[in-house]
Amino acid sequence: MKIYNQIVKGLATKTFFWFVWCLSVVQAGWIAISSRYPMAFDEAYHLEIIKLHSKMLSPIFLQQPEGPATYGALVRDPSFIHHYLLSIPWRLFEYLGFSEFTSVVSLRFINIAMFAGGLFLFWKLLSYTKASRAAINVSLFFFIMIPTVPLLAGQINYDNLQFLLLPLTLIYSVKFLRNLNKNKFDATSLFLSVSLAVIGSLNKFTFLPFLTAIVVWYLIAIILKLKSGKLKIGKLKKQWLAISTGVRYSLVTLFVASSSLFVWFYGVNIVVHQNVVAQCGEVLGEDRCQTYGPWARNHRYAQQERKVDPNPIKYTIGWVGGMHYRLFFTINGSTGPKLYSNNTAPVVTATAAVIGLVGLILFLKYIRKIIKDEPMLSFMLFVTAIYVISVWGRNYHDFLQLGQNVAINGRYLQPILPIVILAFMAGYQRQLFRAPIIKLSLLSVSFILFLSGGGITGLIHYSSADWYWEGNSFVINANEYLKRIVAPLFVWK
Repeated sequence: MKIYNQIVKGLATKTFFWFVWCLSVVQAGWIAISSRYPMAFDEAYHLEIIKLHSKMLSPIFLQQPEGPATYGALVRDPSFIHHYLLSIPWRLFEYLGFSEFTSVVSLRFINIAMFAGGLFLFWKLLSYTKASRAAINVSLFFFIMIPTVPLLAGQINYDNLQFLLLPLTLIYSVKFLRNLNKNKFDATSLFLSVSLAVIGSLNKFTFLPFLTAIVVWYLIAIILKLKSGKLKIGKLKKQWLAISTGVRYSLVTLFVASSSLFVWFYGVNIVVHQNVVAQCGEVLGEDRCQTYGPWARNHRYAQQERKVDPNPIKYTIGWVGGMHYRLFFTINGSTGPKLYSNNTAPVVTATAAVIGLVGLILFLKYIRKIIKDEPMLSFMLFVTAIYVISVWGRNYHDFLQLGQNVAINGRYLQPILPIVILAFMAGYQRQLFRAPIIKLSLLSVSFILFLSGGGITGLIHYSSADWYWEGNSFVINANEYLKRIVAPLFVWK
């Protein structure tokens, strides 16, 4: 018992969190330095749009670039924040005459900074729950050991900015709700959280479910407070005026600016094209969109005869399996003799499946107690549930329309995984509350098994020379050396 307490005490320290944080940066950093451009997860797509942004002053496309719409209907695409922000350093790199290697790696490290900032903010966010520091730190450790997490963090992709914006948004949401529970109307946190959620939606349209969930929760919470008489309309005005004039103007300016862009893209898209993201063919015509991969693929599938089994349960089983596979695989980019070559390490993949399934069962077993005891975690789980349902719903809709599974990518679930893992941890802790030895044994075994393919070990083990920067002997030799080091971890290959 004494050893158990000492281990838990160590896991709860800031030192252990910073170890996890540094490990995530080192893993992503090595991927950024060693992996040949372009990597999987649409890295070339993102960089090419960044280059287009660097040629203009406006942050949005007021006119569609001439010629084939290789990157979609940019003039109606609401996902522009990441591309515009990274176009600023790209202009500097071009001015300084950086090589492709230096420019790409530099942008990758900016993305790593976004991810690292997001990981720190998730640590702060989860500390608003009643979970122990040890549980939070361990949850984040297992998160960064999911193979696609460092793989995505180490490349140019707007998902990294989304990973930064989500916990920042939720931190202000939690602050607002905690104050509301004390019958205080925190207008600053309200404006910041909603504005950040709107900005997140302008970075990537998949942020919309987060915005929706936050607004719905706010409305319910505020209405209940007003009905109970614990919050008065007059008090709301008084607390708003209590904020300094400069801060009030700043909050309103941020909200109006972000909301105006939101309406320009999403509002117009819904009214004109009946879709939050306008389809390329409807905006520019089918001929120009044939070179835009996702649209051309969907258009081709839509023209084919198809027999679809609409059974949502059967679909969901396959969807979960596909998501799990694409969370734990390692994958090459569009280089080398085998394009998008991918493998999964069986040990870490199977371990995660078992731990996750049992964790889900235990969470559902204790869900009433968790919701009752954890109001802030309950809010985070509500936001998470709305997001997961939205991702599933979009994939299921596409399956029914196209007759094919498309865009089932595990990385789409990454932003909410720290919350999900902590929720599963809550289930384990309640089940094993009186069994510290079993808890410690389970944790130790899981740590060890995650070394076999977790983090970047799988990428190092399964990669080949054509995955690395061509002609960079240091990178190639270093990865070959690392292969020999991690080889003993892969007894079951």
